[in-house]
Amino acid sequence: MNKPNGNNIITRIYQVASERPDKIAFIGRKSITYHDFVKRIDAYAVNFQNIGVKQHSKVLVLIKPGADLFAIVYALLRLAAVPVFIDTGMGISNMLQSLRSIKLDYFIGIPISHLIRLINPQLFKGCQSIVLSKGKFHLGIPRRKNTDLNSSLPIIKSKPTDLASIVFTSGSTGPPKAVCYTNKMLEAQVNILISHFKYNSRDIDCCTFALVGLLEMSIGLTLSFTKMDMTRPGSLKSQNLIKTINENKCTHLFCSPLIIKKLVDFAEIKQFELPSLKRVITAGAFVEPVLIEKFCKRLSNDCSVHAVYGATEALPLTEIDDQKMIELIDEVNALKGVCVGKVLQGVEVQIIAISDEKFNSWHNVDLKGINEIGEIVVRGEVVSQQYLSADEYLTSKVWDEEKKLYWHRMGDVGLVDENGYLWMFGRKSHIVYDQNAMLFPIPIERVFNRHPVVNRTALIQARSKEGNNMPLLCVECRKELSAKQFEFFKEELKKIAKHSKLKVRCFEQVKYMPMDARHQAKIQREKLARKYQSYQP
Repeated sequence: MNKPNGNNIITRIYQVASERPDKIAFIGRKSITYHDFVKRIDAYAVNFQNIGVKQHSKVLVLIKPGADLFAIVYALLRLAAVPVFIDTGMGISNMLQSLRSIKLDYFIGIPISHLIRLINPQLFKGCQSIVLSKGKFHLGIPRRKNTDLNSSLPIIKSKPTDLASIVFTSGSTGPPKAVCYTNKMLEAQVNILISHFKYNSRDIDCCTFALVGLLEMSIGLTLSFTKMDMTRPGSLKSQNLIKTINENKCTHLFCSPLIIKKLVDFAEIKQFELPSLKRVITAGAFVEPVLIEKFCKRLSNDCSVHAVYGATEALPLTEIDDQKMIELIDEVNALKGVCVGKVLQGVEVQIIAISDEKFNSWHNVDLKGINEIGEIVVRGEVVSQQYLSADEYLTSKVWDEEKKLYWHRMGDVGLVDENGYLWMFGRKSHIVYDQNAMLFPIPIERVFNRHPVVNRTALIQARSKEGNNMPLLCVECRKELSAKQFEFFKEELKKIAKHSKLKVRCFEQVKYMPMDARHQAKIQREKLARKYQSYQP
């Protein structure tokens, strides 16, 4: 078998297929070996080449997660084309708005996905459609071929700094941005999975996040899929995930904190265990240590749970394991945020003074010291150096002339303590101002969230009819209280605030917090704040 020549992660897959051709790539009702998987990659690559896909072609991919999605993406990488990923969970309007920033050459998708062309045909002008149906592409190209077509493919010599893919942020913390991933960045992410998290080809992964699954395949993992919409993890039925993990003896799970919460909640209804799991990694939002403690009761003693911090532009940055998280269960006060762990090897983190100023040089920033709160900035091989739109650089990147690299401004506020742990206090845009004081949402909310009546809270910036800023804590109770009951409950909340010396005096009950579509773990505070812009306590 001829291996592709280049500097992208596809070379690793061909190595796995060459060394262990009978290794299962996908396990399920119809398992697929790595040997058959790379043949499928080759068939797609030849067919794409025949219709004009070439190096640097930008290709939007809207395929449901599964073997075909992975084969198509790797076929594009095989040709050094650039797959474009966008989260359909952000909604049609946001998708179309986001895609305006990119000139697409091809659009590969299942039939229903191509309906977005009808909504805004001008956006797809000059972009060729490739519709993937049950048996064929729309051009009559067979979906699967079992002949070895490798020899007819060109040898693409891509550089480590070449653009490998474009991934749009989910829009849960601001307008979606087109993040550029290079071959070097993807390779660095794979290397961290191997060196730090000890991924290996003996692992069987229950895949709940397609982009992570793509990286895992380059290491030689076996993937299984459960019945779920990966763009909306809140729709997952816990029993489906439990069945998939136990039936396929999955050893690894990468998921959002919401999925862990759903499993913990399901355990209150029906007891279950996940004895085959050896490693669980959660990302996408911060997770409460008490939730991890409850989740660990469903796992074997030799299974470790890890929470990682990062963003689409930079992942993974830090890691904290279940032992440290459980140790910190009682570390809840208004002076500390949530601990997201220690910085991973190859990543640098600095804290700079909180500012909305745009910095054109690293020499202009004001660095903070140990245990000083500020804005989190990062750099490293797992940190993207580019957005597709030059406008995004102005607020999110800071050029370091000495290192010839950009620092990335995470948009989060935090500190690094004397032991090297990074603590996160919330989004910079979510800071609440009370006269001259800055109130950070996460540490304050965590104090109130411990009350058994409270499900979750959100500290927002309300504004009185006179135009004065007012810190307001919105409270979602586990069971909605009547207006009279909440008036009584407010007195309890005021006592908590006084005892913890918190400058929060106003409280309002909300039936349900507005949550982000992707992770359903991030409160959309801007929506809440708009509701209370002429607030009368």
